[in-house]
Amino acid sequence: QVAAVSRTTESVLGDLTKKAELFTKLAEGNGVAINGGKTQLLLSSKARYNADTAITVDGKTVKPTDELELLGVTINRRLEFTPHNKQVVANARARASMIARLSHHLPSGEFLRQLALGLAVGKVAHALPAVYYPRLLDSDRHSGHAKDTQIAMNNIARSVSGHKKTEHIRVCDLLDAARIPSINRLAVAATALEAWKAHKSTDGDNGDRNPAGKIMFGNRPDGGGGQNGIEHGARVLRGAAAGEVAVPLRGPLSFVTNATRIWNACPTLRVANTLAEAKMAAKSLADSAPI
Repeated sequence: QVAAVSRTTESVLGDLTKKAELFTKLAEGNGVAINGGKTQLLLSSKARYNADTAITVDGKTVKPTDELELLGVTINRRLEFTPHNKQVVANARARASMIARLSHHLPSGEFLRQLALGLAVGKVAHALPAVYYPRLLDSDRHSGHAKDTQIAMNNIARSVSGHKKTEHIRVCDLLDAARIPSINRLAVAATALEAWKAHKSTDGDNGDRNPAGKIMFGNRPDGGGGQNGIEHGARVLRGAAAGEVAVPLRGPLSFVTNATRIWNACPTLRVANTLAEAKMAAKSLADSAPI
């Protein structure tokens, strides 16, 4: 359970406590137990609070924390993913060291590659569409955390392929030899697939799109979706006939802005009718993206 607020007046905290009590009673009435000890309270970076600031949930006192973990992703009081990205770098480095040690006992090849994919790629790929800015061009910005994660992935590729740093092999050739995807290409494929799922989603109100899909593509007319990906309420581009949509949000990068950008960059994704076709389109776009 998570509560996030940007004000810290006594009235706001009191309202949170009352809402928590109502929610607890509702849950109990439906046979669900609320664990107050696992509830988290995050106040924004602009909020002021002292050591006595707290709310009560199911009889438990919950105090504000500097970081909040939600579905395996950690955010700070500025609502940034910096803590999560730092942990991804640490996890990637730890697994690179583990795989390097395993390479002394296992021959380079497919078996070691499968272990590397399971141990490392699955870990760093968690929540990529939400926390990573996918690069479609070499000129797109590349964060420091992404660079550090990729360096660890390069070391994993060396362990799998048997190449050494002293050989000075280009990163793209190294990853191809190990058949290990780069962190950016993983992000491009994952974001493309999530964009397609948001477009096709029907789990919103009355069979409409989910919130992300509605922001990007608008409402489904009569619950059936629009023509060429353009629906009522969506901000359309001159390329509307090709299914392109305008980026609906400005300011800080988010999944919505990244997914819309990728949607417009991939015509085959926009015309995909099945999940299998969407996966093929996402992979094709990722293969053409920068390392």
